[in-house]
Amino acid sequence: MNAEDREPSSTEMPASNRKRPTWNQLRSKLETVGFKPSRRLGQNFLVDDGLCRVVAVAGGVEPGAIVLEVGVGLGFLTAHLLELGARVIGVEVDQRLVPIARQWLEPAPDLELVLTDVLAGKHELAPAVVERLPAKEPWSLVSNLPYAVASPVVALLARLPNPPQSMTVLVQHEVAERLCAREGGHGWGPLGARLAMFYEGRILRSVGADGFRPRPKVDSSICRLERRADGPALEPVELRAYDALATQVFTQRRKRLRSPLSGLCGGLAAADHWIAEAGIDPTLRVEELAPAALLTLVRSPAGAEFRERFAESPPGPR
Repeated sequence: MNAEDREPSSTEMPASNRKRPTWNQLRSKLETVGFKPSRRLGQNFLVDDGLCRVVAVAGGVEPGAIVLEVGVGLGFLTAHLLELGARVIGVEVDQRLVPIARQWLEPAPDLELVLTDVLAGKHELAPAVVERLPAKEPWSLVSNLPYAVASPVVALLARLPNPPQSMTVLVQHEVAERLCAREGGHGWGPLGARLAMFYEGRILRSVGADGFRPRPKVDSSICRLERRADGPALEPVELRAYDALATQVFTQRRKRLRSPLSGLCGGLAAADHWIAEAGIDPTLRVEELAPAALLTLVRSPAGAEFRERFAESPPGPR
């Protein structure tokens, strides 16, 4: 008997009356509603109950904590978050899955299921999600993130006016490396630069394909990003300019910084002046550029023209 086909053992089950159906039982329900996993939606269910527990516990969830879960699926991770006492805002895009999850998760007064795509566009979170997140209370993200949306979801959540205090996610290993990367390291790029300014990231453990159904063709990792206590206070215009600068300079990550900057400020001479005024080593390559150096470029007098391009932009991602 395969691990995913057996009943969870007493040590795996939450200490409540909620009983997780077997994978065969759930698969039968999926077939009844005509469900077939979508690669576009990244529908790979984490059926290993032990790993679901690992993700939930890694999220540092305490009783009463507000947790956003993106990609509820069949509710496997959700059940563990509820058992830990979380107040869960669960987002699921597939209307065929929500009733199946509800059927075995309920009664669950601390669960709000939101049927929507988490993204309203490439650079915008769904209003139905944003309006349910706390305006002032601390909250966190704990999710087996669909591969297709992992990077934009994390990046956009990090830029909310009240961002998550932590983000614990199971994602494709390559994405985990980018989320947790630091300057000069493997995977360092615009995504890492946007996150490292305010978050400290680390990969907790790798996860093979056998724990999923259907099995993905890539390995995954659990990673955790925690909000930095020493993150800088940025004006909205500075933050928008910082993100734009990171995105643009990393298009030439192996070149010296003066090369991509020259296209933003009117030539190499202007780029050299901008770098010198910011006190940055002129031989520095983009892949070695730390978040603090990027911010120095944004705030330097020579960067004023670039910074002013974002003065009238809408305030923050929604």
